[in-house]
Amino acid sequence: SKQYLQMMGRLKHCSLGVLGLGSMAHPKHSDSVILGISESGTGLPDRDYYLLPEHSHIRDRYLIFISRMLQLAGYSAQQADAAAKKVTALETVLAKATMTKEKQRDPLNV
Repeated sequence: SKQYLQMMGRLKHCSLGVLGLGSMAHPKHSDSVILGISESGTGLPDRDYYLLPEHSHIRDRYLIFISRMLQLAGYSAQQADAAAKKVTALETVLAKATMTKEKQRDPLNV
């Protein structure tokens, strides 16, 4: 129906903080469209950026980026640095709980 299509269009760009919502083909019945729920809530593109040692330079720059954005929003440098550390700590916890890219490729996992 038209209402269903409109709702799915709106949900395609919807995010609930740590969850993303959208439409997707049913993994076992490709002629059906279902609600898809995906992991979200981190600023870096993949969980590996938070967890692997070879990405430590990216994490360091990301921390600086968050602090600068918070300073532009009116935080003092000291407040922004402290908040940026809390943000990256939370995102690291979220990253640890997310599926690897390999697990996400299996349509029955997502």
